[in-house]
Amino acid sequence: MEYSGLMFTQYIIREDNSIEYDAYNRFPLFPFLLTGAATKIGGSNLALQLYLARQVMNLFLLLALLFAYMTLDRLLQHPLLSVSVVLMTFSSHFILYYHDLVFNDIPALLGCTVVLFLIVKSRDGIRLWQAALLAIIAISTGWQAFSVLVVWFLTDLIHVLLNRRKERFRFRIFVRKPSFVALAVGIAWGVTVLGLQLLNEWSHVGGSFAKIPSMLSLLKRTGLGGYDRLSSLPGADWGNFLLTQARRIWLMILPFDVPYSIPISGIIKDIFTQGSVAVNRHINDWRIAAALVGLSGLFLALLVRVGVSIRRSLIDWRIAAVLGLSGLVWALSMRRFVAFHDFQSIFYIGLPLILYLVLFLQSKMLRNAVIATALAIGTTLLFAFCAYQDGIAKSLERIAHEPRFKEFQVITEQLPSGVTVFVDGDHRMMGMAFRELDFYLIDTKRASKAKADFVVSPNRNYNAQRLTNNKLMNLFRNQALH
Repeated sequence: MEYSGLMFTQYIIREDNSIEYDAYNRFPLFPFLLTGAATKIGGSNLALQLYLARQVMNLFLLLALLFAYMTLDRLLQHPLLSVSVVLMTFSSHFILYYHDLVFNDIPALLGCTVVLFLIVKSRDGIRLWQAALLAIIAISTGWQAFSVLVVWFLTDLIHVLLNRRKERFRFRIFVRKPSFVALAVGIAWGVTVLGLQLLNEWSHVGGSFAKIPSMLSLLKRTGLGGYDRLSSLPGADWGNFLLTQARRIWLMILPFDVPYSIPISGIIKDIFTQGSVAVNRHINDWRIAAALVGLSGLFLALLVRVGVSIRRSLIDWRIAAVLGLSGLVWALSMRRFVAFHDFQSIFYIGLPLILYLVLFLQSKMLRNAVIATALAIGTTLLFAFCAYQDGIAKSLERIAHEPRFKEFQVITEQLPSGVTVFVDGDHRMMGMAFRELDFYLIDTKRASKAKADFVVSPNRNYNAQRLTNNKLMNLFRNQALH
């Protein structure tokens, strides 16, 4: 809490010695506090810091998987089948690939599964303070849980209105429903947390409240206040956005990291991995049309199965609606954000859950003890195999970053505490990922070339006072001050 809970990516000392924060304060700070506490254990070892941060994300994922299992087990009433459904869902491409992404999305996935568990638990009776507590926990992990709470509240409201002739509608009774209490408490808690964080940011950044970084981001992502530039960017327009979301939904529904883990037609793989770009490239190929028709037909067939399950009272339509629609509510309401971040697809998690759920509910054969056991063992082995393959793929990706990673370890070890650094270039010029440079220099203060104590540059001959002997990036004493 060195900076009073303010989250930022850069700490910059201006020419007049005032401080500029590149604030990143728009998400609930609680998961970041846990991650930051874990990285402190790593000391100055960058590799250990990153490893520990990823393990925190894996812990959040494990908890999300646990809450999803408890939710499914209450619906299926069959532990082995519940294991199979959950592992099939969590083996989808986006969850496997982004499971250790050090950000707030995996914690937010936990928040969504907490709300799903709350919804199912409330059918058997739940105290209102428990509903409120679970809502607070869910919102503390990320704002995405609001989409689940909103759909739950609306389905409950529709149910009450449809049955108002049988049961007289009374507002006093309705406001004591878990769905109303959870949403109301969630909103109150979310407004409090975000409000305090914004005020804290404003106190550090200064200027107009509407111009602080988090407020500007909020306006851009929602298109409010005249900030609708993102809607005109490629991918955010409604046509491309919906096509892209359809592709991402399929990738979420398909288990075991298909099409990345098995060899399939190059054109079909392109549809999943590149979406509308692949369709445009292969537009005259009959196989594209056949694949799209086949996939659409399969999806419609699955939706029919959902409808049949609801009609046979195998599953409450409100639960089906929450599972099927909450991810769409988040994506559509946050189009200007979701369009450019494919990892937001993990919040479509309700779709594979409901589709697999109804398939398993309608199958008497799968409830056979031998078959259910074999299926659970098979899905566990396939999940482990896909996770292993994903680990290999990501380790190969990380190889490209290792030389620079090691060089920055050398650089940071040479930097005394409390000094200022000028960075000669940006992440693009240096061939780095976005925010990669911020991670390496997380404990340093930035300053201009004229004021900085040290310089980090890809130019080995930046000046005569080079302090490291790296190939890619080096540390220099700033001659402008010496």
